[in-house]
Amino acid sequence: MPDLREIIGTRNVIARGYDVVDQDIIWSLLRSGIPALAEVLKALLEEAPAFED
Repeated sequence: MPDLREIIGTRNVIARGYDVVDQDIIWSLLRSGIPALAEVLKALLEEAPAFED
């Protein structure tokens, strides 16, 4: 499971400009992290109760 605190922390650095953002590092994080995060989200959605209209 992806480290949610790390994901949020990375988002905060990017959004708030705490440091100079290295585009190569961000690209690497996206390429390696998004597939794993997508799998976790897919599993969570499958476990979630269905919404009724």
